[in-house]
Amino acid sequence: MPGVKPVGGTDDLRSVEYAVDQLAAFPPVAAALDHTPDVLSAIRLEGEMRDEFSATRADLCAELWVGTGDGLRWELSFGDGVNFIVLIGSEFFPEDLLEEALAAQPSVDSVYHYDREVFHVRMARIHQADEMAAAGSTRSSPPTASPPAAAASTCRTDIVKADPTVTITKCSVKDGGLLRNADIEYTIKNNTGSSSSYSIRFDVLDSSGTKVGDGTDYISDVGGGQTARGDTMIVLDAAGGVKCEVGNVS
Repeated sequence: MPGVKPVGGTDDLRSVEYAVDQLAAFPPVAAALDHTPDVLSAIRLEGEMRDEFSATRADLCAELWVGTGDGLRWELSFGDGVNFIVLIGSEFFPEDLLEEALAAQPSVDSVYHYDREVFHVRMARIHQADEMAAAGSTRSSPPTASPPAAAASTCRTDIVKADPTVTITKCSVKDGGLLRNADIEYTIKNNTGSSSSYSIRFDVLDSSGTKVGDGTDYISDVGGGQTARGDTMIVLDAAGGVKCEVGNVS
């Protein structure tokens, strides 16, 4: 995508991955977001937990990624936070509603629910990343070469809190054959004057910069101007992880 740096993929750009919040100013994504509720209820939780883990449009955008190597075969992936607002897959429900919804989109040849939060989609024609990011809407606008200069990102403008400061204090990658994971410890500083809760995505990269795993951690009620500590463990998809990075914060 012109003017947008991929968050993942290869250095030669033969394979690219974008976070949806990077693409929110492009017309197809903006049109899809216009049909998305301002707040998405955490329907899988009960009581106060439902309110606490409900997601805004900004939260949703930070939990979605699209990637491809040729514009025809795409990987659509969801962060852990999406699990609270939609049933991605369950042994108790034989229907795969997300797979069915993706398969019903125009120009989709096939959809395969590859992993719990990962879908492989093959298109009938080459698509741009903004078109794929808008796959949830059948009323999206045509693709554009670049985002309008005056267009405000729906995802970004929904974020009313200033960007927090996240610092990784420990990144311990364990590669024991069948058991591969990364233990991450971090601090997060709330740079606003009021209490906020955050969703933080961490990426684990190999020596070439290729992502071999990612995961999302949640931290609640960080006081204004205060710093909190957190930790998480990420199960890696492949061997060779040597570096941990902050992928996204919302």
